[in-house]
Amino acid sequence: MSSPASARTISLPSVRSTSSPSSSLCMAVIQLGSVTLSELLATWPVHDMTHVHQIARILAHQYRSSVGPWQQYLGVLQCTGHSARSAS
Repeated sequence: MSSPASARTISLPSVRSTSSPSSSLCMAVIQLGSVTLSELLATWPVHDMTHVHQIARILAHQYRSSVGPWQQYLGVLQCTGHSARSAS
């Protein structure tokens, strides 16, 4: 099984070689239906930012009891994990 980073590396030459605008290239994704290449490409940096968010949340947790009454104003301490999918 390849890592997401290696999958990106393999995919990039294919993306670069396309002559169509990424907003017009569509593909079917079982869970999502029709998506464009530009939507797929936009998920890559956002996915990476999700990991940065997870790291910040974990690092901030150690200060939860130390910040006293300011805890309610510190969003990173209020976060319960946006990655959890709600039942729709």
